[in-house]
Amino acid sequence: MLIKSFIGFLLLFLLMSSSKNKLIDRISILIDEEMNAKSTIKGISVGTNMGTNLYTKLDSDLEKFSGNQLIASATSFQNIASSLFHQLTNHKISSNFVTVEKYILIMNIVKDVSGAAILDRKFAELEGIGKIQKDFKILMHKIASHIETSDYIMQNDPFVKISRALPTALSLMLVSIEGMPIKSIGLKDMSEPMVSSMVSSISSLTKIMMMSNLDYCIIEGEEALIIIVQYDPKRILAVCLPEQEKGDIGRHLATIKSIIQKSEKNNSL
Repeated sequence: MLIKSFIGFLLLFLLMSSSKNKLIDRISILIDEEMNAKSTIKGISVGTNMGTNLYTKLDSDLEKFSGNQLIASATSFQNIASSLFHQLTNHKISSNFVTVEKYILIMNIVKDVSGAAILDRKFAELEGIGKIQKDFKILMHKIASHIETSDYIMQNDPFVKISRALPTALSLMLVSIEGMPIKSIGLKDMSEPMVSSMVSSISSLTKIMMMSNLDYCIIEGEEALIIIVQYDPKRILAVCLPEQEKGDIGRHLATIKSIIQKSEKNNSL
């Protein structure tokens, strides 16, 4: 029985690893082709809409940039920009970019896939930002189509798994430790940046008060309760549940932590 279980686990491990490698190979080919064709592009990072890095390619002069940090921050930035644009105009955002001294960063989220490209500012402004943004959006759609047909992402998206495991949840939100929104479900009319800031503050204040990192926090009140879990060193998860789930807090917390731990193992494959 033990041998059968081990063989089953080994087969699952190999299948997941193979699925991930095939997906990354397809993404890397598309990004390599785009960067080889356009010298203006100094680097491209692609990840999930949770800010998890899938593939990053950077020129040698961008050694100080981290692919993980770039896509996580770019994803949060896009969520804030989208929320800001909607609050001010009541319309959906289509694209955004940031300009600094030497570079321009263009960002886009297409079908739950987040992408960011670093451009050489001098050449990008000569070529035209609009054209580069249009081409980058086409690239993102190509990448998204590969990800949509991949078993790996849907089978291993912990946010999806947690939402399915907690069907009574009123809302779920993943935020960065800096207080930037990454992904949310069920917030309705609530402001993502405002809620993100408050969730992040819970983590920060716990560290100040207890001189130790947050593990989890439970906030209870009439009609609902909130579970806040330190997802990883860079992200925090908040789950709001109805009051009737109060007796099952321990079980729900164990479920959340189990999904997070399995996700971490899968990402290391």
